[in-house]
Amino acid sequence: MWNFIGFLCLFQFDTEFVTASTSVKKITTLREFYNKSLTKFKEGCQLAQIVEKEENSLEDCVAALKQHIGEGAKLKVRDRTGAKQWEGAKLNLGH
Repeated sequence: MWNFIGFLCLFQFDTEFVTASTSVKKITTLREFYNKSLTKFKEGCQLAQIVEKEENSLEDCVAALKQHIGEGAKLKVRDRTGAKQWEGAKLNLGH
């Protein structure tokens, strides 16, 4: 009887471990995507020359967007070579 109970306990532990491991992998992947997206957003703000410092926080970029892009303005972003990356239509910043 004890061997069967021990087996069930080990099986339960394995199941919980696999579930936790899967969750940790998902969180790690999402964190990597977040960090890459944040880096690209900050680089975009730098390329658009709306921020002045080399290293900017997310808050710096959002504040600069609000300051430099008014209601109905258009945004054009070029890469380091000068090629157009993106051109947005009129923006509504919710003012």
